[in-house]
Amino acid sequence: MRRHRMPLLATAVLAAAVLSAAVVVVVARGGEPTVTPEAFLDEVHAVCTEYGERLDEIAPPVDLSSPGAVYESLGAALPLLREQAAAVRSLETPPSLRSDLEEFFVLTDRSLVELKDAYDAAGERALYPMAVSLSRFEKVRDDAKRVARQIGFDC
Repeated sequence: MRRHRMPLLATAVLAAAVLSAAVVVVVARGGEPTVTPEAFLDEVHAVCTEYGERLDEIAPPVDLSSPGAVYESLGAALPLLREQAAAVRSLETPPSLRSDLEEFFVLTDRSLVELKDAYDAAGERALYPMAVSLSRFEKVRDDAKRVARQIGFDC
């Protein structure tokens, strides 16, 4: 029995040492793990590429005066856009980009609200509210894209 306890004890000591080293590294960095802006942008690019390919498979409505087509297209796109935003938001943020990313996420959230409003209006066959929400969505989306480009990504 003693033979089996030594490897377990050694494993426990090794695990404690590794954990202690990790804590020292985190504390040495100011108590917070950090990622470089370049690594963050690489991760964002990967997320945007993945979701961009999936969004490209959704046919945009050909005729905006057809709320049924808008409803169908937005119904497919909206969940993917929400997932994409959540995926980017879940990435570790470099401290140097936090302020700009906060602005980006505020704009992204607003654009998704406008898109949801357009989707709801399309479902009710309410053309004018649908068009107004789509117009607001495009404005806020463009503002979010401007901030994204300033940060260094296009998503």
